Amino acid sequence: MLEVKTPLGTLRASESDYYDHPGIWIELKRLGEHDFNPLVLVEYTDDDDGTMKAETIITRVWRNPEEDEFSTAIEHENTTLPEKIDGKG
Repeated sequence: MLEVKTPLGTLRASESDYYDHPGIWIELKRLGEHDFNPLVLVEYTDDDDGTMKAETIITRVWRNPEEDEFSTAIEHENTTLPEKIDGKG
């Protein structure tokens, strides 16, 4: 875990605890608050509820960290191993 203090509060980067979707959380604890709220989750996925074309790295962004659900998901390109791209894997 890594924590960095900023003028707006503490940023924390930590390993996600999703076994099938390993990744990294970045969260913010604003000044005067006790809890961290999510800003970004970058993780591996191979299904994402059936919406993904292939296994990939996806970034989920919380525009409003007080919301439960992320607001944006970015499926990164060129993250699959070459042998899986050309069908040999």
